Amino acid sequence: MVIGDYAVLSSSSLVDDRIFLSLANYGEVENGTKKQNFLIDVIGRIHELGAVQTVQVSGEDRKRVQFRLVDAEGNNLAFCLWGTYAEQLEPFSDAGRDQIIICLIRFAKIKEFRGEMQITNAFDASRLYLNAIIPEVTDLTQRLSNGNLSVAMIDKPTGKKDGKRVTYNWNDAEIKTISEVVEANQVMMLDQISSDECPAPITKRKEDDSGLHDLTSTSKKQCTKLIKQEKTKTD
Repeated sequence: MVIGDYAVLSSSSLVDDRIFLSLANYGEVENGTKKQNFLIDVIGRIHELGAVQTVQVSGEDRKRVQFRLVDAEGNNLAFCLWGTYAEQLEPFSDAGRDQIIICLIRFAKIKEFRGEMQITNAFDASRLYLNAIIPEVTDLTQRLSNGNLSVAMIDKPTGKKDGKRVTYNWNDAEIKTISEVVEANQVMMLDQISSDECPAPITKRKEDDSGLHDLTSTSKKQCTKLIKQEKTKTD
């Protein structure tokens, strides 16, 4: 669009409070589909929030905070924010570790750090929102509040941790009575004994034991076999 010399500009009565987010997919960021240094919008719940630290960077003290963001499906991404962005998380880092913090970062940068994709602020161009009152945050909060979902950190073969959200649908659970459970446990115990030692049947063991008792008992006379000896001739 080109504005000519005789163009007339005037204010519009149209007002739109939307911030027109273009939220990135966690999987695309993790597998490298999204290019590094590409600015993205990303939203999630803060997980494993570390303490705000002061570190030396090029001879200057800078504040830094590291954490992970988890989406509604249980996927997670590593984050590292610097400077004033880290300072905004300082109150939560000190006293609010147990509360739900929905973080939205606009114009964030993707970079690789120690073999893992990481999100960080793009100097002062990024915008950080914590528990903002916007539809996207409200929707994510409701989805994360589902009681049947839980986050578990799983070790990957590379040694990294991956968060997966496991769904438990209790309506599909099989219902058994207490007597059925007890009976099932007694089947399992018998199978375990038979597989570990493979003992002889009880009746067989009784027969064997009775024979042993006959040989060792002092109340019964043991049968002896007479052996006929031949006389040896003497000169």
